[in-house]
Amino acid sequence: MKSISRIPSPCVKVCQIEDDHCEGCGRSSNEIREWFYCDDQRKQEILEQSGKRIPDRMRGVRIDNDCTG
Repeated sequence: MKSISRIPSPCVKVCQIEDDHCEGCGRSSNEIREWFYCDDQRKQEILEQSGKRIPDRMRGVRIDNDCTG
């Protein structure tokens, strides 16, 4: 499923869930599922929250724009 949102997915294809948060993008399991259906305002909120959870070693990893999640 391809999103029609102007906000690109934060997915970096390092999808490893640890303590209910993705090690790659920092989103929770619920936020990953919600991403497909939420509006741009909610996506922006998710980006802000998830960015605080990204481990230092993942900062600066190139985002794959083909990822839809």
